[in-house]
Amino acid sequence: MAASIEATLHVSLQTAQVYRVLYTVSNGHGGAATPYSIRGQETLRAFLTQCAIAPETIDVLIARVEAGTSYVLDLAHLDQDRITSLLRGYTEA
Repeated sequence: MAASIEATLHVSLQTAQVYRVLYTVSNGHGGAATPYSIRGQETLRAFLTQCAIAPETIDVLIARVEAGTSYVLDLAHLDQDRITSLLRGYTEA
């Protein structure tokens, strides 16, 4: 029986127009959390679109984060390698 895998993306506003994105993956044996920074709302929107997040959900996420609240997305249904690759492509060096 395969262990269930949990994957979340925690998004918050780090500074003006810099979003802190924490990608957390865990299973029954442990887990890992990797922080990233994404600069600009349009970059964040493009990344979330590439992750197949619905436009309505993206709008709610951005509104809440801009208001000072963090937002958590469940990404367990998405391929972990793809998400990691996308994050590396959209984040600051």
